[in-house]
Amino acid sequence: MMIMAMMNRMTWHDAASRLRRLSLWVVLCLAGISCLAEEAPAPPDAPAPETPVSGRAVITRSPYALSADSISFDGDSQEFVAEGSAEIKAPQGLFTAGNIHYNFSKKTGYLEDAKGTVDPFHFRAETLTLDATNLKHMQESELTTCAKEHPHFALYARDFVVKPDNKYEARHVSVIFGGRRLFTIPRLAGSLNKDETADSRPPLLVGVSGFDGVYLATLYDYPLAADSGVLVSGRFGTKRILRGDLSLYKKVAYSPAITGTVSLRMTAREFAPNRVTGNEGEDEPLESLTISRLPAIQAILDPIPLKGDLRGFAVRAGASAGRYRETPTDITANRAQFWATLRTPAYRLGPARVSAEFGAQHASYPDDVHQVGIAQLAIESAPDADKYYSLRYIYRKENGQTPFNFDRVLVPQELYSEVEFPIPGTKTWRLGLNNRLDLERETSRGLGIMAIYKMDCMSYSISYNTVGQTFGVGFVLNAFGDFHTHAGAVQFTE
Repeated sequence: MMIMAMMNRMTWHDAASRLRRLSLWVVLCLAGISCLAEEAPAPPDAPAPETPVSGRAVITRSPYALSADSISFDGDSQEFVAEGSAEIKAPQGLFTAGNIHYNFSKKTGYLEDAKGTVDPFHFRAETLTLDATNLKHMQESELTTCAKEHPHFALYARDFVVKPDNKYEARHVSVIFGGRRLFTIPRLAGSLNKDETADSRPPLLVGVSGFDGVYLATLYDYPLAADSGVLVSGRFGTKRILRGDLSLYKKVAYSPAITGTVSLRMTAREFAPNRVTGNEGEDEPLESLTISRLPAIQAILDPIPLKGDLRGFAVRAGASAGRYRETPTDITANRAQFWATLRTPAYRLGPARVSAEFGAQHASYPDDVHQVGIAQLAIESAPDADKYYSLRYIYRKENGQTPFNFDRVLVPQELYSEVEFPIPGTKTWRLGLNNRLDLERETSRGLGIMAIYKMDCMSYSISYNTVGQTFGVGFVLNAFGDFHTHAGAVQFTE
């Protein structure tokens, strides 16, 4: 049974991307205000802004429009002021503020009691400022996807600062649920740039699993500098004393187009991504197989988009070296490996999207060499479609010898299918089904069923899966993810 305190089956990379886009929209809003004011202010001898019959002052400069009870511009001080229920219409969304101040000579400005809506997001901030160095600052701000005066949940930040290079730093970040703050993170840092990714996962997780028993899990990414930090995660369970990960990482740029991350990792009882849940033999179950790094150093490149005739394709690569221990087999050995994947763009096939991914890994040991190749073909509907479906054919092949079981390929050919659709006669209930079919043995490796109760900004689920006979209850914030289980991208144990 899996009970998630925050989010279940959620794509946290997607969550981080949504939050980065929201923050970027807020920044663009403030930049749009300054652009509007820079283009629209009247010189000292020009007529005042248009005042409609309603008594509201209006300035329009496509694609922006600003209205307020009064709008003034002082040519001597270069001060622009909009007072009284100011409203801004911009391509980024609709924004309101009690007052807006901007000084052209000093290039500084601020909004008081700022609020905004960029579907599906809503935000409010006590102040939203822009200084002469193009530093944006939100104070006492809340972000949510609930269109309610008192939202079910919100993310609160006492200070949210965006630097000119779109690097951000947030201090005193809290999760508010049902009007109560559940927990607070002292400091977060990252980037708003769309081409940068972040590995974001729940900082607190409480639940029950067959492997750990009742557990408490935590994760915290403490930034040491703008490009480095320490990532700490741990899971304390009644059946296992500790499973965790301690990483010291640094982001590097090999060239303007090639960036990545180098990290030193020490782990205890981590699941191996390339391991396929199943049984090699009747008396050799591998469902509880874990590995530990004692330690290992690894380097991962960010996705590299290709150009020319291969525009839309993307390549990823990585390498690692270290000492590994496998449990419960108690095998320990030195291991070095490198891997690479190629992903195609998604091609339209009627209402569906077709894509493919190919990956290869070469692992070396003191006495052995082992290679794995994976090809995956996916056909799926749009992720936000009312009736969602996904069908993936996965082919795996291995060569050579390895002392570890986590490197082995147990299921050479697999068909993964998933559907999710509304339950007829209801507006809020949905049904999800998924299955993993071993094409070699013609047997199901994991049949799952899920009932989903979907509200305006969050969804709840009850699920059951035949793998380990697991029962789950959880919820997800709709703007940050969904309950689609997905077969996932090609991954290798690094």
